Amino acid sequence: MKLRQYFATHSWWGKLIGAFLGYLVAGPAGALFGILIGNVFDRGLAEHFARPQWHYHAETRETVQKIFFEATFSVMGHVAKSDGRISKEEISLARTLMQEMGLSSEQKKVAILFFNEGKKTDFDLKQILTLLKNATHDNLELLKLFIDIQYRVAQVDGLSEK
Repeated sequence: MKLRQYFATHSWWGKLIGAFLGYLVAGPAGALFGILIGNVFDRGLAEHFARPQWHYHAETRETVQKIFFEATFSVMGHVAKSDGRISKEEISLARTLMQEMGLSSEQKKVAILFFNEGKKTDFDLKQILTLLKNATHDNLELLKLFIDIQYRVAQVDGLSEK
């Protein structure tokens, strides 16, 4: 169990320590006051560790965004090409996604390059997914968004055996 998961699920340490210190300082009344203070501490700690981006610093966030962007569009191209051809609906969905993400014209060009890279037969799917996994760590919301996008692409023209 990771430290983040431990503190998010075990919210009694603050109350226990607060009660102990309160009892040492002011007896039973201090213990009750310590429990109240410990409860506030536990809530704040649980809220802090419940945020998916709690350990990402600004420079790390930028790196994660770049990797997410590359992985999203290259895997999207790979999924679209997996049935042998890329349909107009899949291209339309890619353009719609670019609009939803609010990409600039330069970013759209880069997204198209990544999409085309994913269409190639020598595209290394495992490498890009490993890179995404390592970059996002345990940011489940970001990984869920990635899966949702890929699922939308797979569903556009129906799922095939390939």
